[in-house]
Parts: sequence; C-alpha cells; structure tokens
Amino acid sequence: MKTEARGHNSWIRALVLTLLGVAAVSALAACGSSSSTSSTKLAADTGNPRKCPSLGLFTWEGEAPASVLKPFEKEYGVPVKVSYITSGAQALAKMAAGGTRQYAVIFAAPETTQPMQEAGVVKPIDTSKIAEYDKLFKFSTKTFEYGGKTYALSEDWGVNPLIYNPKVIKTPPTSWADLWGPEYKGQVALWEDYSMLWIGAAALGYDKDPSQLFHLSSAQLTAIKNKMLELKGNVRTVWNSGGNLIQLFSTHEVAAAQGWSYVYNQLVEKHQPVALAKVKDMGAQGWTEGASISSGASPDCEAAAYAFLNWTVTPKGAAALAESSGYSPSNPEAAKYLSPALVKTLGLDNPQAFLGSAIFKQAVSSPSAYNQTMQEVIAGLK
Repeated sequence: MKTEARGHNSWIRALVLTLLGVAAVSALAACGSSSSTSSTKLAADTGNPRKCPSLGLFTWEGEAPASVLKPFEKEYGVPVKVSYITSGAQALAKMAAGGTRQYAVIFAAPETTQPMQEAGVVKPIDTSKIAEYDKLFKFSTKTFEYGGKTYALSEDWGVNPLIYNPKVIKTPPTSWADLWGPEYKGQVALWEDYSMLWIGAAALGYDKDPSQLFHLSSAQLTAIKNKMLELKGNVRTVWNSGGNLIQLFSTHEVAAAQGWSYVYNQLVEKHQPVALAKVKDMGAQGWTEGASISSGASPDCEAAAYAFLNWTVTPKGAAALAESSGYSPSNPEAAKYLSPALVKTLGLDNPQAFLGSAIFKQAVSSPSAYNQTMQEVIAGLK
C-alpha cells in the first residue's frame, strides 16, 4: 500500500507541469470570468457566509482539529469538509486539475502558494478584512506577499525536525550529516517532498548562501542527488503522510526521520520512544503555512472563508490550532491561552532562537528540475 501511494504521488508530480499549463484556463472556467482573479474587489463584500452549503478545506494533517472547526460551524451553521494534503506538489496538481470547485480554503506553504497564484487557482487576500492581521508575526506574513499583494493568511510556522528513537540511536544526532553514519543502517525514513533535497544541500554546505537553495544549478542538483544516493542502505523507506510516518515509528520500522512537529507530538502521546534532535545545520527546513482562498469559491463560500480565516488567527483560535498541531501560531497573542510549558515548546518566548539556523522555504526557480532530482533520488534508494 505504501508503494502504491508513493507511485500515485509520483504520477501526480509528473503531471504537474502539464496541469500548470492549463491551470489558468481551469480556474477561469470554474469562476465564469477572469475578473475573479484579476480584480482586487472580493466577492466577500456581497456574499452571505451563512448561505455557504459547506466549506471545503484542503489542508495538512493536524491543521484541522475539532477545536478549530466546531466553533466556526456552530457560529455560522456551515459544515467544514476536510481533505488532507500529502505534499506541496500534490496540492498544486489537485488545485490545477479542478480543485478550485471543490475547496474554498487551501492551507499551503509559500513554495506552493506562489505557483498556485501564478496558475490562477487562488486569489489575493484582502488583509483589511482580517481583524488580527497587523498583530501577526511579520517574518511569517511577508512570505506570502507576491507582486504587492498577499495570497495567503499566515496561520502557523515552525521547523521540520529530525526525530529519532533514542533506544535505537544511542548518540543524539546534531547534524543532518549524521544520517550517513553506520548507526543508521536501515533506520532512516525520508519525506517524499522537495524537503529531502535540503538535507543533501545542508550536508554539502550549500546553506552558506541561503538564497541559492531555491535557484540551484543542474550541477548542484546532481551533487545533491549523488550525496543522497550515498544514503542507500541507511534509508528504509520514503513516507508520504503524517499517519504513514507515525505508523513507521510505532511499529519500530524506522528510528530516524525528517519529520513534522505534529508527528513528534502524536508519537509522544502514544508513549513511543522518540526525541527531537538539536540540529545545528537545519537548512531549508523552516516553514510557514497560510490559508488561501480559491479562485473558484462562490460569493457565499468566499464570505464564509473570510469568516473562517478571521477565527483561526484570533488568539483563541490560534491557540486551539497550536495545542492540536504543536505548530507555532502566527499570532503571538495566542500565548496567553497556552500553558507556559507549551509557550516555550512553541518558541513563542524567543522565536528567533527557536528557528535557529533554519531557513524559510520558498518557491524554487525550476520545479521540473527539482522534481526530477527528487524522483531520481527516490528511485535510486529503492
């Protein structure tokens, strides 16, 4: 089943570039005219959020807890229908293939939101309609600004950690380069996402010039591929969902992985032996997630989307999301609704120290080249 899921995602990625070629047309067809993506006037001005039959939400595991959804549903009488993203490439492909008619709100990182904006499947956010906007962390909100407009409302941020089983990995790792050590033979799981390439980039020292990470040359991508292929024998599998990685750790199939904070928190709740590595060369594992509004949302569902977005970034809404996901909220005022221990865990007491050497991921200049490199790495590690 895991192999089939990986194959499915690979097939989607292979179609991404083709889909992007018709995405603008798909988006316009879903909206009925080009004005919905080009105009700064938003349909939420005239829509009634209570008349939206259901709010389609396309998001990551851990980003749609009942504690966030239920208050909105109760207030507006609008059910939220959730589907989960497995990778940025999959989200982009699905939206370009007609997802604008299915989802009104899409949670994605800048490296996915920007291509979505270019494809015309999401529209600008009118930040004047977001009451808490000016209170949000600026380092998080600015990542969603393209061409003078904002295309997503920053919800949370964090770092994709190196997690490990301390009962198997006796020496705590301090660098991504540790994954190449003999202690990790048959114990590593990599995420089926561009993020795996940042591990190789960190091991090669490319992080010394952070800006080049998103504009790597073909020679640099080849060097990263070759470096990652040296992990053959250490890599047990490639995972493609949070649930997949949780299972791999719970059944002790792997003992080290590039993971998510959500996965780590779930493993702790399950009383599994797991720890967070203090990695000195995090590289491009920093991330922000934002909520975009689909270009195909009806006026009523767009109004409901704005109502939902407003709730999620209030101090209480942001705190509810943080408690469930273990991700750091973009609204620092959420801290007053969180325990002192969680405030510290989420880095709200010192955001810069929490981020450390992590670099926020951005859209890459050549998605096809990065995708091909990733696929060659996955194929070579089997």
